[in-house]
Amino acid sequence: MKYYEYTLKIGLSLVVFVSTLLTAYILFAYMKEYNPPFFGLLILPIGGLIIGGFLLFKLRVDSKMSKTIVTTILVIYLLLYPFSCLIGQITYYKFGFNTFGLIPIPLLDIVVYDNGLFWLRNKSHTVTLKEINNVISKNTEVLIIGKGWSNAVRVEQKALNKQSIKIYILSTPKAIKMFNKLKQNNVKVALICHSTC
Repeated sequence: MKYYEYTLKIGLSLVVFVSTLLTAYILFAYMKEYNPPFFGLLILPIGGLIIGGFLLFKLRVDSKMSKTIVTTILVIYLLLYPFSCLIGQITYYKFGFNTFGLIPIPLLDIVVYDNGLFWLRNKSHTVTLKEINNVISKNTEVLIIGKGWSNAVRVEQKALNKQSIKIYILSTPKAIKMFNKLKQNNVKVALICHSTC
Protein backbone atom coordinates (compact mmCIF):
# COMPACT_ATOMS: atom_id res chain seq x y z
CA MET A 1 0.00 0.00 0.00
CA LYS A 2 2.85 2.42 0.76
CA TYR A 3 4.33 2.01 -2.73
CA TYR A 4 0.97 3.00 -4.22
CA GLU A 5 0.71 6.08 -1.98
CA TYR A 6 4.22 7.30 -2.82
CA THR A 7 3.64 6.72 -6.53
CA LEU A 8 0.42 8.70 -6.34
CA LYS A 9 2.10 11.55 -4.47
CA ILE A 10 5.00 11.78 -6.88
CA GLY A 11 2.70 11.47 -9.88
CA LEU A 12 0.44 14.20 -8.53
CA SER A 13 3.39 16.51 -7.98
CA LEU A 14 4.64 15.95 -11.53
CA VAL A 15 1.15 16.53 -12.93
CA VAL A 16 0.98 19.89 -11.12
CA PHE A 17 4.32 21.00 -12.53
CA VAL A 18 3.67 19.84 -16.10
CA SER A 19 0.13 21.22 -16.05
CA THR A 20 1.42 24.61 -15.00
CA LEU A 21 3.88 24.68 -17.89
CA LEU A 22 1.22 23.57 -20.37
CA THR A 23 -1.22 26.18 -19.05
CA ALA A 24 1.38 28.90 -19.51
CA TYR A 25 2.18 27.73 -23.04
CA ILE A 26 -1.48 27.52 -24.08
CA LEU A 27 -2.20 30.99 -22.70
CA PHE A 28 0.79 32.40 -24.54
CA ALA A 29 -0.14 30.70 -27.81
CA TYR A 30 -3.69 32.03 -27.80
CA MET A 31 -3.30 35.43 -26.11
CA LYS A 32 -0.82 37.34 -28.27
CA GLU A 33 -1.85 40.92 -27.58
CA TYR A 34 -0.33 41.40 -24.15
CA ASN A 35 3.11 42.22 -22.87
CA PRO A 36 4.31 38.66 -22.17
CA PRO A 37 6.93 39.03 -19.42
CA PHE A 38 4.79 41.00 -16.99
CA PHE A 39 1.66 38.96 -17.70
CA GLY A 40 3.79 35.83 -17.35
CA LEU A 41 4.94 36.85 -13.91
CA LEU A 42 1.31 36.71 -12.82
CA ILE A 43 -0.22 33.92 -14.89
CA LEU A 44 2.40 31.23 -14.31
CA PRO A 45 2.15 31.11 -10.51
CA ILE A 46 -1.61 31.69 -10.54
CA GLY A 47 -2.08 28.87 -13.05
CA GLY A 48 0.09 26.56 -10.96
CA LEU A 49 -1.82 27.35 -7.80
CA ILE A 50 -5.21 26.83 -9.45
CA ILE A 51 -4.19 23.52 -11.03
CA GLY A 52 -2.42 22.32 -7.90
CA GLY A 53 -5.38 23.23 -5.69
CA PHE A 54 -7.81 21.54 -8.05
CA LEU A 55 -5.75 18.35 -8.09
CA LEU A 56 -5.30 18.30 -4.34
CA PHE A 57 -8.97 18.72 -3.51
CA LYS A 58 -10.79 17.10 -6.43
CA LEU A 59 -8.66 13.98 -6.52
CA ARG A 60 -9.26 13.49 -2.80
CA VAL A 61 -5.63 13.18 -1.86
CA ASP A 62 -5.91 14.17 1.75
CA SER A 63 -2.67 12.94 3.26
CA LYS A 64 -0.40 15.52 4.83
CA MET A 65 2.61 14.22 2.92
CA SER A 66 1.10 14.74 -0.54
CA LYS A 67 0.04 18.28 0.32
CA THR A 68 3.58 18.98 1.55
CA ILE A 69 5.12 17.63 -1.66
CA VAL A 70 2.78 19.62 -3.91
CA THR A 71 3.22 22.79 -1.85
CA THR A 72 7.01 22.41 -1.95
CA ILE A 73 7.00 21.95 -5.73
CA LEU A 74 4.75 24.98 -6.19
CA VAL A 75 6.99 27.16 -3.99
CA ILE A 76 10.09 26.01 -5.89
CA TYR A 77 8.31 26.66 -9.18
CA LEU A 78 7.25 30.14 -8.05
CA LEU A 79 10.87 30.95 -7.26
CA LEU A 80 12.34 29.56 -10.49
CA TYR A 81 11.15 32.36 -12.77
CA PRO A 82 12.45 35.32 -10.71
CA PHE A 83 15.77 33.63 -9.93
CA SER A 84 16.21 32.63 -13.56
CA CYS A 85 15.59 36.23 -14.62
CA LEU A 86 18.21 37.38 -12.10
CA ILE A 87 20.72 34.93 -13.60
CA GLY A 88 19.67 36.28 -16.99
CA GLN A 89 21.66 33.87 -19.13
CA ILE A 90 21.13 30.66 -21.01
CA THR A 91 23.00 28.24 -18.79
CA TYR A 92 22.73 25.14 -20.99
CA TYR A 93 21.83 24.55 -24.63
CA LYS A 94 21.66 21.66 -27.03
CA PHE A 95 19.53 21.02 -30.12
CA GLY A 96 15.89 21.29 -28.98
CA PHE A 97 16.72 22.03 -25.35
CA ASN A 98 17.66 25.27 -23.59
CA THR A 99 17.93 26.12 -19.93
CA PHE A 100 17.33 29.76 -19.08
CA GLY A 101 18.77 30.33 -15.63
CA LEU A 102 17.27 27.38 -13.77
CA ILE A 103 14.30 26.67 -16.04
CA PRO A 104 14.59 23.84 -18.57
CA ILE A 105 12.81 24.60 -21.85
CA PRO A 106 12.52 21.61 -24.18
CA LEU A 107 11.73 22.19 -27.90
CA LEU A 108 10.22 25.67 -27.42
CA ASP A 109 11.67 28.88 -28.79
CA ILE A 110 12.38 31.68 -26.35
CA VAL A 111 12.65 35.44 -26.23
CA VAL A 112 14.83 37.20 -23.68
CA TYR A 113 14.18 40.89 -23.17
CA ASP A 114 16.88 43.44 -22.36
CA ASN A 115 15.57 43.73 -18.79
CA GLY A 116 16.36 40.04 -18.15
CA LEU A 117 12.82 38.67 -18.37
CA PHE A 118 12.13 35.83 -20.76
CA TRP A 119 9.11 34.28 -22.38
CA LEU A 120 8.19 31.58 -24.84
CA ARG A 121 8.04 32.44 -28.52
CA ASN A 122 5.59 31.05 -31.04
CA LYS A 123 7.41 28.32 -32.94
CA SER A 124 8.03 29.93 -36.31
CA HIS A 125 10.67 30.01 -39.03
CA THR A 126 10.15 33.72 -39.69
CA VAL A 127 11.06 36.70 -37.54
CA THR A 128 8.82 39.64 -38.41
CA LEU A 129 9.03 43.38 -37.90
CA LYS A 130 6.17 43.16 -35.40
CA GLU A 131 8.01 40.53 -33.35
CA ILE A 132 11.22 42.56 -33.29
CA ASN A 133 9.30 45.69 -32.24
CA ASN A 134 7.69 43.71 -29.40
CA VAL A 135 11.07 42.46 -28.18
CA ILE A 136 13.13 45.63 -28.24
CA SER A 137 12.63 48.67 -26.04
CA LYS A 138 14.11 52.14 -26.01
CA ASN A 139 16.92 50.77 -23.78
CA THR A 140 17.90 47.88 -26.05
CA GLU A 141 21.42 48.25 -27.42
CA VAL A 142 21.76 44.92 -29.25
CA LEU A 143 19.32 42.33 -30.60
CA ILE A 144 20.58 38.84 -31.34
CA ILE A 145 18.54 36.44 -33.44
CA GLY A 146 19.35 32.74 -33.19
CA LYS A 147 18.17 31.33 -36.49
CA GLY A 148 18.32 27.66 -35.48
CA TRP A 149 20.93 24.96 -35.49
CA SER A 150 20.58 24.55 -39.26
CA ASN A 151 19.88 28.23 -39.97
CA ALA A 152 16.23 27.54 -40.91
CA VAL A 153 14.83 30.84 -39.60
CA ARG A 154 14.48 33.81 -41.95
CA VAL A 155 14.25 37.44 -40.91
CA GLU A 156 12.03 39.82 -42.88
CA GLN A 157 14.19 42.39 -44.65
CA LYS A 158 11.87 45.24 -43.67
CA ALA A 159 12.42 44.24 -40.04
CA LEU A 160 16.13 44.86 -40.40
CA ASN A 161 15.87 48.13 -42.35
CA LYS A 162 13.83 50.00 -39.74
CA GLN A 163 15.96 49.31 -36.67
CA SER A 164 18.39 51.76 -35.12
CA ILE A 165 20.10 49.16 -32.92
CA LYS A 166 22.75 46.57 -33.71
CA ILE A 167 21.21 43.31 -34.89
CA TYR A 168 23.19 40.09 -35.17
CA ILE A 169 21.71 37.09 -36.99
CA LEU A 170 23.62 33.95 -36.10
CA SER A 171 23.15 30.22 -35.77
CA THR A 172 21.60 29.40 -32.40
CA PRO A 173 24.79 28.15 -30.69
CA LYS A 174 26.73 31.25 -31.73
CA ALA A 175 23.80 33.51 -30.83
CA ILE A 176 23.59 32.07 -27.31
CA LYS A 177 27.35 32.39 -26.77
CA MET A 178 27.27 36.02 -27.91
CA PHE A 179 24.16 36.75 -25.82
CA ASN A 180 25.76 35.34 -22.65
CA LYS A 181 29.00 37.25 -23.27
CA LEU A 182 27.19 40.57 -23.77
CA LYS A 183 25.03 39.95 -20.67
CA GLN A 184 28.20 39.40 -18.63
CA ASN A 185 29.45 42.78 -19.89
CA ASN A 186 26.18 44.47 -18.79
CA VAL A 187 25.08 45.30 -22.33
CA LYS A 188 21.32 45.79 -22.75
CA VAL A 189 20.87 42.84 -25.08
CA ALA A 190 17.72 41.03 -26.24
CA LEU A 191 17.52 37.57 -27.81
CA ILE A 192 15.12 35.80 -30.14
CA CYS A 193 16.14 32.15 -30.15
CA HIS A 194 14.93 29.27 -32.32
CA SER A 195 15.81 26.09 -30.42
CA THR A 196 15.65 23.49 -33.17
CA CYS A 197 16.30 23.42 -36.94
